[in-house]
Amino acid sequence: PPLALLWGDVGLFSGSLESSGDAYDILAAIIVINVQVIDTLGSNGILQEGIFRMDHAPAFAICVFGLFYYILSISFFFKYLGPWMREKFGTAKTLKFWEYFVSLAWQIQTIGFWVLTITPSLFEKELEVIPGWLTTTSGILLVVLGIGSKMGAIYGTGYNTYYWYDMVTDIPNAYFVEVGIYKFIGSPTYTLGRGTSFGAALHFRSVPMLVAGVVDLVLINLFNKFVEQPSVEKMYSTPKQKEESFKSTRSNI
Repeated sequence: PPLALLWGDVGLFSGSLESSGDAYDILAAIIVINVQVIDTLGSNGILQEGIFRMDHAPAFAICVFGLFYYILSISFFFKYLGPWMREKFGTAKTLKFWEYFVSLAWQIQTIGFWVLTITPSLFEKELEVIPGWLTTTSGILLVVLGIGSKMGAIYGTGYNTYYWYDMVTDIPNAYFVEVGIYKFIGSPTYTLGRGTSFGAALHFRSVPMLVAGVVDLVLINLFNKFVEQPSVEKMYSTPKQKEESFKSTRSNI
């Protein structure tokens, strides 16, 4: 699939499918991926050129909706919906619902980026001065950096923390340790991990996707500051944990 979509599809499989094994997750992923693969083949001249195309106005609207839906939906869940569901239905059912809820949010955000790859190119003449091999090589390197940073975050904090399971269940993890990538940067997935979107923008030579990447970076860090970190501080609020600044090793996708 296009580079712009790699992290979204991985999110659905690892966040929902692995723990639930539900056939509906497989079906949803196949449908989304097939559309993306067909369009990519068409864009590279393997199939009919331009199987999927969209004008700028609707594509920009879908992208803005996807970016804000993702952040606002997960913020709403953690602030209001999650606590209410834990009290009303219990932790296990809340966690199960969260897996579908966040998978949907990821896919909507992913589609928001994808539609930018099927619009007519902008600033083609202005970008001619930049060699294609340079943007493609730089883009691939940034995607590798982004995916590598997220893998390092999973290794450092654990699967449950990476997918916000401690916040969903309101059950703190046993401990955090400052290992690997966390020795150099406190929130790798909210900074270096966003290299995937910037890398895709360079690969597609897409100015709109570059802007979308900046907006996504700002939004996820606002979420971290105003939603995640207050929750983390409250959950891990023992004097010892505060002294060791465990929040600096706490980060998600």
